[in-house]
Amino acid sequence: MVVEDERPNVVQTTPSPELVSGSPCKEQSPGDNNQELSDIKVVPLSELSNIFTNGLPKDTPDKDSEDDVSLNLSPSPQLVEQTVINENGADNSNDISQDKNSELVSNSEIAGDDLNDAKAHLSDASRRIHEMDIEIKRLENEREELSIAYREAETLRKQEEAKAQRLASELTSVRHDYERRLTIKEEELDSLRKQTAIEIDQLNMRLAEAEAKVKTEVARIKKKMQVTITELEMSLDVSNKQNIDMQKTIKIQSTKLMEIQSHYDEVTRQLQQSIDQLGVSQRRCQGLTAELEELRVSLETTLRAKRTLEQSLDESHSKISELTTLNVNLTSAKGKLENEYLTLHSDYEEISKELRVSDERYNRVIVELKSTKDILIEEQERSIKMESIKKSLEVEVRNLQIRIEEVETNALAGGRRVVSKLEARIRDIEIELDEEKKRHAESIKIMRKKEHRVKELLLQTEEDHKTITMLNDAVEKLTEKVKVYKRQLTEQEGMTAQNLTRVRRFQRELEAAEDRAEQAESNLTFVRSRHRTIVTGPASVKQVFVTTTEESSSSTSNY
Repeated sequence: MVVEDERPNVVQTTPSPELVSGSPCKEQSPGDNNQELSDIKVVPLSELSNIFTNGLPKDTPDKDSEDDVSLNLSPSPQLVEQTVINENGADNSNDISQDKNSELVSNSEIAGDDLNDAKAHLSDASRRIHEMDIEIKRLENEREELSIAYREAETLRKQEEAKAQRLASELTSVRHDYERRLTIKEEELDSLRKQTAIEIDQLNMRLAEAEAKVKTEVARIKKKMQVTITELEMSLDVSNKQNIDMQKTIKIQSTKLMEIQSHYDEVTRQLQQSIDQLGVSQRRCQGLTAELEELRVSLETTLRAKRTLEQSLDESHSKISELTTLNVNLTSAKGKLENEYLTLHSDYEEISKELRVSDERYNRVIVELKSTKDILIEEQERSIKMESIKKSLEVEVRNLQIRIEEVETNALAGGRRVVSKLEARIRDIEIELDEEKKRHAESIKIMRKKEHRVKELLLQTEEDHKTITMLNDAVEKLTEKVKVYKRQLTEQEGMTAQNLTRVRRFQRELEAAEDRAEQAESNLTFVRSRHRTIVTGPASVKQVFVTTTEESSSSTSNY
């Protein structure tokens, strides 16, 4: 603002240089006095009376200086009377004026002194007025600066109020969103907790039932397998004993065959010896043809018995090989069953381990849910703190408004200091708001992280549910495998029963073969006895024997 320089209207006169400079009056001659009087302006009485009655103008700011000037400029009564006398006595004679001239000179000297004093007072007053103008300008500048600072503070206050209102609205919206999300999350967590509890109970029931079924099935399969193994071992022992007996019988039959072969060699040797007696025996052959025919029939029967014995021996060898293969197959089936039992046991252990891992994951999920609850409680507490901080900020804004009003009342005294304090306080409030914004952003980040963690936990629970379903499928597959193994065991039992029937049939056939061998031995003994009787008989009998032996040798060679 520009302050107009309003100075008081001062009555200006043209005094002598000595009066202006304030030097003391020197003694002068009457001519000099007359010259000085001629230099003085003659002021009308009306103006002097106005000056003397009104004094200085009232526009001057300093009243003390006005009083001093008015007092110093108040006319002396002698001067007034002299001027009146001069005006009234203008028509008088010159004698009276000359007589009174000296008095006027003295009065003019007194008036000059008074004028000097008045000039000094006027210079002091003008100097004081100038200083007051400078002070007024300075105060106006300060007032302008304070008004500018006040306007800035008012704008900042309005901005802070708008920020506070915006923050309050944002905080309320965020709080409502958080509360809504928290309620939704709590409902979801409660539903998930209930579902997981129900699923876990169902899984525990299924696991208990499956474990009981598996245990009962395994125990029953163990018992059946043990029974079948004991039966197979007994059948193997019996078959081994039968094999040993068959080997013994085969050895006995082989020894008998060796004896028969040796006897046959002896017979051939005897026949070679009897070739010399062919001529003698030919004449006896005609009488012994009937006996030879009977011997041929007996030989054919013995040969047939021999062939059947050889066939039975071959069949016994083949059956022994079949029994050995069956024994090997049974041992391999036993090993397979043991391996499958071990795989079943390992699968059961893996299932139990996976169930333990799922239980541990479920416990971890529960712990993490508890931690998320704690974090949500902390976030609620932080929101409560933020509301308290908001209230405190509102109280501070009110206090600032009160202070601003106080600053408005006391703007002329100490305005800059208050404005600086307010600016510092506003900066602190802005810093606090920035910190609160950062905390709010951090809390939002934490909430997002927790939401992401809750989603991960939900995914883990879904994966656990999938693993549990996979385990149930594995349990069902194991039950199907157990059923298949049961069916295989029943088939193996049927095979063992068939093998036992085959072994018994083979035993019966061996007994029949032994009977046939005994019959063949009896026939051979009969043939030997007949051969001996023929050798030891008369000559005619010898001839018949030769023919028969030739035919028998030819038949044996054909065989």
